[in-house]
Amino acid sequence: MGQSWRDHSVAEAARTMLRISMAEFHADPKQVFVTGLSDGGFGTWKLAAEHPGEFTGLLIVCGGVFSTRDGTLASGIWGAPVEEGREAVFAWVASKVRGTPVQLFHGADDGTVPPEQSRQMAAALKRIGSPVQYTEFPGVGHGSWEKAYATPGIWPFYGKR
Repeated sequence: MGQSWRDHSVAEAARTMLRISMAEFHADPKQVFVTGLSDGGFGTWKLAAEHPGEFTGLLIVCGGVFSTRDGTLASGIWGAPVEEGREAVFAWVASKVRGTPVQLFHGADDGTVPPEQSRQMAAALKRIGSPVQYTEFPGVGHGSWEKAYATPGIWPFYGKR
């Protein structure tokens, strides 16, 4: 507890566990999908942006790419141009994951992670022609993962690479 995706060792531990699991279960390295919700969504963006092309697809629920604690813009993604502002962070992350299919889900009434994070990431990905699908659930707060993971047809979106 108390650890954050801003700590690079957390992300590297997650990648190590993923590699161990893939070896143990003989996973196809060309069919690796990463999903995360809330803070895990932040981690999913981090892993994908810091390791472009490593994953087949991303499914992110109520996650984001930066936070604004005490009015200061911060991101756990190494290299994200936070000093240039929010729009620069969205564009930079989109450029890093370009070509990787992304599905985003967010509750419209999320008071924990603003849905604007997913809206803007979807827009940034669309601007560069990267495959993205965004679903926003009206009247739903931060607990949007139940609806997201129950969405019919979420996995066929990615196809086979």
